[in-house]
Amino acid sequence: MQQEKKHRQRLGQLKKGDEVVTTGGVIGEVIHLKDDRITIKSGESRLVIQRDRISDVRSPASGEGAATS
Repeated sequence: MQQEKKHRQRLGQLKKGDEVVTTGGVIGEVIHLKDDRITIKSGESRLVIQRDRISDVRSPASGEGAATS
């Protein structure tokens, strides 16, 4: 339960520039946030995903990962 709580907190603190991994395995950089939708850039593509479909968040400066769900 602690890991789940930490993960929810990280999702709430997402910001532009963060690197995320979706539950489908797509890795991308956050470029836009709006409510429960997040736009990420992965390679040459831009994808809009639901916030709750992010399984891992990595801060670009630290490179550390959050708890996975």
